[in-house]
Amino acid sequence: MLSTYIVLGDDGRHVSLTRGAMPVAEDVRQIGEVLQRQGKGGWLVRMDGDYWAEVGRLDLTEMALITSTSTTFFAATHVFHAKRRVSLGLPPYEPGRAAA
Repeated sequence: MLSTYIVLGDDGRHVSLTRGAMPVAEDVRQIGEVLQRQGKGGWLVRMDGDYWAEVGRLDLTEMALITSTSTTFFAATHVFHAKRRVSLGLPPYEPGRAAA
């Protein structure tokens, strides 16, 4: 499966950039400028797995910090996965319970 490169915002939202190849540096720079103007932080992230699959792994790997933020990458990924579960119509994750 090809990797998808995304921009992950510090609020857990994301935008897909490319599949299978790193995005062009100039595009990432421009996205960083937009985020900065909006007062938001974000990372360039490699996403491995199927976003729309209800089962299976979806791994997020931090490639670069695009704009500074007080939020940690870990916290942003936690919110990302919670938002993803909502978009898939899955119940919220509960620690200690088998994930759907």
